[in-house]
Formats: sequence, C-alpha cells, structure tokens
Amino acid sequence: MTDIGRAFLAKAWLFQAIIASPTFIILGTTAMFAVWEPNYWTVYDFITFSFTATMAGGIIFLVLVQRQLPNVGKLWTFRFELAKAAIATGLWVWLMVDALCGPERRRGYGSDAQLRRVIMSAVSVNFLFIFFYPTAVYTFVQLDRQQHEDQAAPEAERGQANENTPLLADE
Repeated sequence: MTDIGRAFLAKAWLFQAIIASPTFIILGTTAMFAVWEPNYWTVYDFITFSFTATMAGGIIFLVLVQRQLPNVGKLWTFRFELAKAAIATGLWVWLMVDALCGPERRRGYGSDAQLRRVIMSAVSVNFLFIFFYPTAVYTFVQLDRQQHEDQAAPEAERGQANENTPLLADE
C-alpha cells in the first residue's frame, strides 16, 4: 500500500471514529439513564440504546486497533474495513427499522414526527457512502491488486531460464 493510500486510510479512520463517538457517548449514557429511571424509559428503549451504543463502540474499537497496528497486511486491513462497514450498515438498518416500525408509531407522536424521523434516517445513509464504503472498496482493490501481482510473479519466473536450466528444456 502506498504512503498516500496509508495516509488516506488514517484520515478516514479518524472521521469514522468522530462519526461513531457521539452515538456511543450519547446513547450509552441514555441507556444508563434508562437503568436508573425505569419509570420513564421502556425496556425497548434500553435495548435500543444499548445495542446502538455497542455497535458504535465496536466501530471505535476497530479504529483504535487499526491505529495501533500500522504495519498490518492488506488482508487484515480489508477485514477491518469490511467489519466496520458491516457494523455501520447494521446500525443504519436498525435505525431505519426503528424509525419505520418503532414504538413511537404506537405512542401517538403523529405521522409528521415519524415521517421526519424516517427521512432523517434515510438521509443518514450518506455517512455510509462517504465514510465507510470507500475505505472498504479501496482496501479490496489494493488486496486484489496484490493477489494479481503475487500470481503474476511465479508465472514470470517460470518463463525465464537461468544458468542451471538445460538448453533444450521442454516448456
């Protein structure tokens, strides 16, 4: 991986952590409030807040692990990026399902509030396309390029004769 590619990934990791941090902090804190104030919060709220905070914490954890392993190979970098993209996609799907079918629909907040929440959730997919998917695609392309180079190297070596090769060797 080139130095420019490594710098690109390092900056992208920073933005991924910045995006996941407020979700982790706010929803993790709100989950603790749900434990301390059970009369105000429902079990569904606690599960939702805990689940989303844990997923955001997983993204932050993977970013911190990647930052501590600067010389990890392309395969492991791709695996990390794929895991972060999968977690972020799962978080977005959870957000959409909760906006469409969550308890707010039954609490009587009105269809206008639910419609705004669905629209905001749908627009948030842009974070996936801007911050998570490009890094996964970039690392996949780098891994694929390395595998093609590794396959091409032995073929080139087989076609070259050296001083130990007989002059009339069958090819």
